[in-house]
Amino acid sequence: MRAALEALGRRGLSRLLVETGPRLFSALYDDDLIDELVMVTAGRVFGPGGVGMYPGGTGAAGAPRAFRARECSVVGEDAVTVWRRSGENDA
Repeated sequence: MRAALEALGRRGLSRLLVETGPRLFSALYDDDLIDELVMVTAGRVFGPGGVGMYPGGTGAAGAPRAFRARECSVVGEDAVTVWRRSGENDA
């Protein structure tokens, strides 16, 4: 995953918007590649067969990373929360 993102960086891409499912999110999180996380939460319950957001491992270095909520809003019937890695743009 990191090699693919580094290749994009060499082509001048410094920001990437990725809409993920649980596996891709886990891969990005485990490789410590998430700087900002935008979560859209729908007001629906999907039942016991739903897939969790993070079925992955323990993450790079085995420690959880801290994010801080920076923005919250409502769009239509959904809640949107923007989380940024602690220490980045903490003003």
